[in-house]
Amino acid sequence: MRMIGEWDPKPLAFLSLPWTDDFKTVREHVAKALSEAGIQIAGSSTEADEGRSVPDLLLRQLEAADIVIVDLTHRSPNVLYELGYANALRKPVLSIVRASDSAVIPWAAQGSLYYPYDIGKLDELSKIVRSWATRRAHARPPDELTAQAR
Repeated sequence: MRMIGEWDPKPLAFLSLPWTDDFKTVREHVAKALSEAGIQIAGSSTEADEGRSVPDLLLRQLEAADIVIVDLTHRSPNVLYELGYANALRKPVLSIVRASDSAVIPWAAQGSLYYPYDIGKLDELSKIVRSWATRRAHARPPDELTAQAR
């Protein structure tokens, strides 16, 4: 994983999923799909050890990320905060939610696109994540295209 502020040609993804045991398999599938797409995942335990607060570290990781993936299942306050911050930064965001919870999308995310996944069919989620991440993370941002046209 790259450290914040370190240059690396690989795109960087920020994952915002609950850290409970029931999301371990989902996290592993998403991480594998991103790796297969040539995308690194933001995160570094060493930076937290260097005196940075966890909230500061998370915000810096979000700022450095090229793409963001959030899991809205259970409507975790941390995930919703990170979704809001990612939207404020105008980051490309893929929202996912367990199909069994898709009827209760938080009001802040209503009207946004999201992918409902089946916990028994995580290979399908992996395909969606890999496809979306490849298109979004490897695309040039509009500002970069405008600068090259000048």
